[in-house]
Amino acid sequence: MWVVDSQARNITVFYSDALLQTYMGDTQLRDSLFEGLELTAEQVFNKAGIPTIN
Repeated sequence: MWVVDSQARNITVFYSDALLQTYMGDTQLRDSLFEGLELTAEQVFNKAGIPTIN
């Protein structure tokens, strides 16, 4: 399960067989469910047009 937090600008991925992982900024997000997918949380928020809140 992926939980996308637009205010904190992070993505937390819950795995059934491993510890959860939280991705933010330019950290590469990879998931074996989506072979070949490599992106960052920042790319997700930018593509969605979600502005940075300062």
